[in-house]
Amino acid sequence: MDILEAQQFLVSCTASLILHHGLLEHEGKKATLQEIVMVRLGSFMLKNVANFESCLSLRICILADNFITNIAALSECAHLVKLDLSGNQITQLPDVDFWKRFKKLQLLNLHDNNMSTRQHVIGLSGCPNLYALTLNDTPLSLRGSYRHCIVNSLWSLKALDKYVIADEEIIEGFTLTPKFKKMTPNLAVDLHPASKMEPFKIEMKLVVKIISKINQIQAMYSPTLVIQKWIRGHLTRKTLNITSTIWHWRVRKRQLSPIISEATSEDTSYSDKQPALLTVPVVDKHKHVSYKACWFDNWYFKIMNYVIYT
Repeated sequence: MDILEAQQFLVSCTASLILHHGLLEHEGKKATLQEIVMVRLGSFMLKNVANFESCLSLRICILADNFITNIAALSECAHLVKLDLSGNQITQLPDVDFWKRFKKLQLLNLHDNNMSTRQHVIGLSGCPNLYALTLNDTPLSLRGSYRHCIVNSLWSLKALDKYVIADEEIIEGFTLTPKFKKMTPNLAVDLHPASKMEPFKIEMKLVVKIISKINQIQAMYSPTLVIQKWIRGHLTRKTLNITSTIWHWRVRKRQLSPIISEATSEDTSYSDKQPALLTVPVVDKHKHVSYKACWFDNWYFKIMNYVIYT
């Protein structure tokens, strides 16, 4: 079967098709194109995205594995958070002005398309809050400088294809130990998990989970962020004049371990019983005060008394 014969089986995206496969944020009422928040039209032999200009509330749009070549009709879907266009026939993405509209777009899947040069995707630089992008399995991804060009063109980007972006990909000449090198297992992340036909709220939670995973990996394996965290912590402790207290606690942490183990081994479970009166030594060695204790007071006061009196 040649291309002309295959085109006879391609379908146009109609309003009724969108309504049939669209979801509302709150089910139970009749759907309209303006109120649909999620559309799942993967593997429908679509040749265009007609009628999507009416989907003004759309947040998640899954159009994977079709035959789409032009996505201009999506320009009015300014509330998109996730857009999956993987496995289509796109060769040229729209310009910067198109992507500027998508201020909430965080996750964009474009892998397995036909973009071949940087100029075909340069418009993505206008997307202000794009955190995760897939462009693997495209002719562009076969170029040697592919990651370097994409990473340094999209300032908000945190993850590209299957890996979180490493510091050495951003800072030229930055020499790092193997733990922090680019495209290592430590930086691996799945930006296109298998679809399970989940409802809208679950899909939104999945997007949040992916972004959170990216942030966690960056916090652990980005030397720049690690250094910033320690500097901010030091300056905060210095401002509050608690540096010596924190250091004192760390020095004596090993000494406290037996006390903590002894206290937590006792019955510290809480119940519906009324709190008992617990007599504990506080500050003055020669005086005792009655304190209405909660379930955690037993081990807490043991630790505090140990710190005060030793």
